[in-house]
Amino acid sequence: DGEAPKEKRKDKKDGKSEAKQFGKALTEEVDDRVRNGEKPSGTHCDILVGKADEVAKQDKTSSSFKPSVSSTPLEVYVTVSLKAKNLKRVLAKVSVLADLCHQRAYRATDNIDVHHDAKPHFRAEIELVLSPEQMK
Repeated sequence: DGEAPKEKRKDKKDGKSEAKQFGKALTEEVDDRVRNGEKPSGTHCDILVGKADEVAKQDKTSSSFKPSVSSTPLEVYVTVSLKAKNLKRVLAKVSVLADLCHQRAYRATDNIDVHHDAKPHFRAEIELVLSPEQMK
């Protein structure tokens, strides 16, 4: 039956696709929280928002984001992409992400990219480092 190939593919699932799914799930969670009006604050938020804001000042119109490659199985790099109509909204999402990281002990790296298109819609890519246990 047609189910067999799907099963095979599942077995081959490597950490990368898992990290991608995890990043997507985090993006969705951040979007939901922002939609629900969450406005977290605290030093942890300020730091990450500050970093993203610094990058945004470079006024880039294309992404120069390069995902890191883990040299150890104990570290999983997860990229979270945040999109919004303007910088202020993207930074609000960054703040919510920082709060999530703070609550769950995820570590945001300095690998952050912020760029915008002509509209200008802004997009921020922020890389987190997690242990495999945190992905479960």
